[in-house]
This record gives sequence, structure tokens and C-alpha cells, in this order.
Amino acid sequence: GTTSWSLPVTLASGSNTIQTRSQDAAGNYSSVASVNVTYTPADTTLPTVAISAPTAGRSLTASALTVSGTAGDNISVALVQGQLNSGGWQPATGTTSWSIPVTLAVGSNTIQARSQDAAGNYSTVASVSVTYTPSDTTAPTVSISVPTASQSFTSSALTVSGTASDNVGVTSVQVQLNNGGWQA
Repeated sequence: GTTSWSLPVTLASGSNTIQTRSQDAAGNYSSVASVNVTYTPADTTLPTVAISAPTAGRSLTASALTVSGTAGDNISVALVQGQLNSGGWQPATGTTSWSIPVTLAVGSNTIQARSQDAAGNYSTVASVSVTYTPSDTTAPTVSISVPTASQSFTSSALTVSGTASDNVGVTSVQVQLNNGGWQA
């Protein structure tokens, strides 16, 4: 067209300048009309996330743990979140390289991570399972059943007996007479 016109164009990603001019029958050109527009393509590519530490199946003796990993996207990673067991999603520190502190529960623990890009797309959830078995800090107990306190004997031969227990397990019992050596 001339007095009313149109022309299809294909915009490049990012900033675009569109200019137009008209020409009359005598060959005169109009001044240039210009507009700037921005084309931001829809981001349909999902970001990625991976857990680097801890490794799956690991057995730990401390409850405090820093989970770390990496995330990526074709444009940019906006945030990374972590989840322990069925708790809520918590923000991690960092994006492409990230970390988050967690406190493990006794037994099996599932650690999950996900990332989100600037377009709001979430990654597939990465997951590892670890086991937390606390160090045994509870001392065992022992008691003497035979003989009882202040009991008198006419024979020097005596069998000492009793009970012992522990939250994890008793591995040995030792007896000492007077200040002699300990006997199993």
C-alpha cells in the first residue's frame, strides 16, 4: 500500500529499531519515522539442577550438613531451593553454584533441590537419600546382682554376676577385685 501500508518483519531477539520513509512521484523522500521495540522470546527451556554433595546412599554421624550443587539455564537461573524430607522449600545461597544448610533427622533423610529460571520455569527435582546415625555418646550402665553389698562369705571362691545395658549395644564387661587388673 501507499497511503495505508503494512510490511511483515521478523524481529531479532533483544532491541530492534524500525524505520520507515515515503517517496512522492517527484522522487522526494519524507523524513524518517522511527520506533524502537524489544523482542523477548518466550522461554520454554527448563533450567537444570544437580546435587554434588552429599552423594546418594551416604551414612553420616553428624546432623548438621551443607548440601551443595550446580544449576543452569539457557538464559539465567533466578533461584535454587532445597527441601529436607517433607519440609518446605528453602532458598539456597547462590544460583549456578549453590549451597544450603540442613539438619538431618535420625534415620533415612531425603534431600531435594530445584531451580527456577527468570521466566518462572522449574527444573526437574534432583534428589538424594542419606542416613543419619548419631555417634554413640551415651555411656553403658552396669550393676552387680551377686554378691549384694555388705554380704559375708566363708569361702574365698565367688562368682560375681550382674547386668549391663547400652542404647546401642554392650561389647564387653570387666570385673576388678580390690586394685588388681580388670578381667573380662
